[in-house]
Amino acid sequence: MSNSLTKLDPRVRRTRKLLKQAFMDLMSEKGFDAMTVQDITERADINRATFYAHYTDKFELHDQMLIEWFQKQLAHYNVTQKANFCAGNLRNLIYAVCDFMKQINGSCHPADIQYKPALEDLIHAELYSIIYGWLQSVEGINKPDIVSASVSWSIFGAGLQWSKQTSHSKEDVAETVIRLVDSGLRTQVHNLPELIGD
Repeated sequence: MSNSLTKLDPRVRRTRKLLKQAFMDLMSEKGFDAMTVQDITERADINRATFYAHYTDKFELHDQMLIEWFQKQLAHYNVTQKANFCAGNLRNLIYAVCDFMKQINGSCHPADIQYKPALEDLIHAELYSIIYGWLQSVEGINKPDIVSASVSWSIFGAGLQWSKQTSHSKEDVAETVIRLVDSGLRTQVHNLPELIGD
């Protein structure tokens, strides 16, 4: 079903809301690995055919919920892909990643630890896409794909580390990453927007 149909048809919205709530309840109770589509549909009081009209399997439901959750965190910090590459946007992106990774680490069922790499790949792909979009506003970037990968992995890695041990503030994490990005990019881009001190 398309996103436009989801917005227009209240039945679709209601069904997906019920499925997502059932999924979240079951995640807390038994974890992703032990959960079945049958469990989800029984909890949501929806038949299996209806589930499959919306999602291919529980993995697709999981991935869509994860992306939506991350996008809500980005929206909370006013992070959009169409924004410019600047210190303020970079800082907000780092804050969003830190908060999101902390929530994920706090809510992940112990039995689902094997799924964390796939989860992290999904979030990193979103990060890469955002950074790549931002770099379109910066002239003189060589190999934007490599730069985007480097910057996004730096942000993701710092946010993941911070989510596991919080001896540093989010502000410290953001400033450290911004300084690294600034020093790295200034070697190839002369008209880079001011990142330090913004």
